This record gives sequence, C-alpha cells and structure tokens, in this order.
Amino acid sequence: MTLRTLAAFNASLRWLVLGLALGVSPAGAQQVIHSQGRLVRVATGATKDTVGVPGVQVVLHRIGRQQQGPIDSTLSRRSGRFQFRFALDTSAIFLVSARFAGIEYFSQALTADSTHPLTNFQIVVADTSSTAPVRVAERHVVIQEPDPSGIRSVLDLIVLENPGPLTRVATDSTRPVFEVSVPDRATSVGVTPQSEFSEDAIVVTPGAIELLAPLAPGTKQIMVQYDLPARPGIVSLWLPAVPTLNLLLVEPKVVIEGVSVALVDSQVIDGTLFRRFGGTVPDSGAMLRLGFQDGPAPRTLGLILLSLTLLAFGGFAVLLVRRSSARVAPQSTRTLVEALAALDDRYEGLREKCSPEEWDRYLVERARMKADLRRRLAGVRPGA
Repeated sequence: MTLRTLAAFNASLRWLVLGLALGVSPAGAQQVIHSQGRLVRVATGATKDTVGVPGVQVVLHRIGRQQQGPIDSTLSRRSGRFQFRFALDTSAIFLVSARFAGIEYFSQALTADSTHPLTNFQIVVADTSSTAPVRVAERHVVIQEPDPSGIRSVLDLIVLENPGPLTRVATDSTRPVFEVSVPDRATSVGVTPQSEFSEDAIVVTPGAIELLAPLAPGTKQIMVQYDLPARPGIVSLWLPAVPTLNLLLVEPKVVIEGVSVALVDSQVIDGTLFRRFGGTVPDSGAMLRLGFQDGPAPRTLGLILLSLTLLAFGGFAVLLVRRSSARVAPQSTRTLVEALAALDDRYEGLREKCSPEEWDRYLVERARMKADLRRRLAGVRPGA
C-alpha cells in the first residue's frame, strides 16, 4: 500500500471501526448528493498562497462493512475544482484521494455530520524534495516512577514540522525521511494509536525511530511508548533544536542536566502528581541527562496504560495515564475523611507562603488520601 502523507485515512478507518462497534445500521438512509472540492498546492514564495492544480485524477472511495474501494474518479479542472455525485450511505464513510508527484493524498472523511463537510473541502498537495526542512517543533516526555519490577514507563510525544511548501521525501529507499533519537537503554519501543503515522511508516532502531513516510507541509505527531530500567538511574537523550520541550516527572528528586529547563507547574492527574519542567533546546542541540534517585521507589506503582488521552492544560498536551492504588496503612472511611479535611484546613490560604517542595508534598498526600477514599467508597481494599 502506498504510504500516505495525511493522517486522515488512518483516522477515518478508526472512525469506521468505532461506528461498526456501535452497531450503525447497514440499512442507513441514503440520499444522492453532490460533493465538491478543490485540489490545491502551496505556492513557493513568501506568501505561501495556495493555487489550483489542474488535470490530476481524483478518486472517490467508499469504506463500508462489506465493501471497500474506489467507486468513481474524475480529473481536476483548471481551477483545481472537482465534484462527485453519489448516494450517501450513513453506514459507510467516503474519502477522496489524489496522487501528485508520486505521493497519494487523502481528504478528511466525508460523512453526513457537520464536522466532516461534503462540499467546499480541499486536498492540499505539494511538490517533493529530499532537502525540504523538517524540525522537531515540540517534544513532551512523561516519565513514571519505577514499578515493582524496576521499570520506568515513558510516553514520548514528538511533533514534527515541515514549514515549507514542499513535501519531504527520502533521498533513496534505504534512508528514512527523518530520524528522532530515543534513549539508548529504551526497550519495548512502540508507536501508539495516537500517532499520525501508521506503524509500518515507522521503524524502531537502537537509540532511534525512523520515519519512512513522506512528510507534507504542516505538523504531524508521533507518539511512542517505551520502558527504561530504574537502575542505573541515569537517562541520556540527544535532542536536536526544539522550541518547546516539556518534561513531566513523578519522582521529586531528579537532577536535570544538559538542557536549561525550569519548573512550570504541577498537575495531579488521576491521583498522581506530575511536575512539569519546560524549556527549549538551542540550535546546536544538547544531550539531556536525567539523574533519578537511586534506590527503591517511594511507593509501588502498577502502571496500566488503559488510555492515552490528550488533555489541555494551558496549551500544553498532557498525557493521561492510569495507575493502580498505592499501598497505605489501613484507615476507617470516617477517619480518612476527617484527616483529609484537617489536611486541607492546615494548608488553606498558604499557597503563596509555602515552598514549592512543601506544597508538592501537600498535593501528593492529598491525592493519595482522595484516591484511597474513592477506593473505600467503591468497596476496594487499600493495596488490593
């Protein structure tokens, strides 16, 4: 299958699978519609305006339960515009594709709901270049504390940006389009479903992940997860220039070297306190070194990656992870409620007067007590 530069195709397939799982009726209402779109490319020059692309074959695809494939095709007109007339089946989705300069581009899904318009949509194509500039625009690294087996689980969100008008392609079939480093000691490296590239478009090599798919103008994200051994407690990661770098760390005693970062804020996510450090990496690149506290983890943590949901906290993408309960000394529910209330009373109005370390300890203790209270109300024993 031809590698696609847009994530729309994979996203549409996931939408279809969800629709099938929810039992969308195959006998959905049908109506004949006229779908209109335009094939454009980004013009070279400072303005980066789009211009119509004439004479390119545009193909309409139907993806349903029992039948998938092209159902119609046409050529784009001088203005780049094209149109299709077809019966809209609510049990299927429709996509439009166009092959330009050897790369196949797909539209968003065409469905009956208002979020996927049937008319006046665009497919943006581009000429190709093996030297088109690509950079890492953002990198967000979430590192959990060690689990009982001595493994730190990591989620790594990498946002790639192609700022120019040309699609970046590889120089030849033996080389990747782009390469991003991961820690040398990383194991079980895998691409998550939240990535905007399919698994076969990314190759994992020792200390790196390689992108094989063309990268069209704009931004695309790769999300990977991997494990790191808790000992030795040193993590090294080479970073190219990165305008936005965020590190989310659970463990309070971490030495950060090689990259200038500062503590931005702390977030309690599903009972776990993450401290977020933000900064940038200079044009020359830098070797990030993290020194973790050597020894047993302050509390046991069974990491369960049930979901990788992106949440927004002040414009920063935070990765939601779920964990098992921490082991705590038995307390009655009534005593726990009273202790939680007393803790809140003790720190009420003291946010500006407390040191960051003391306030973090308060948030950790409060999150632990609230999680224990939720388990007790649900009938789950602490440590179970």
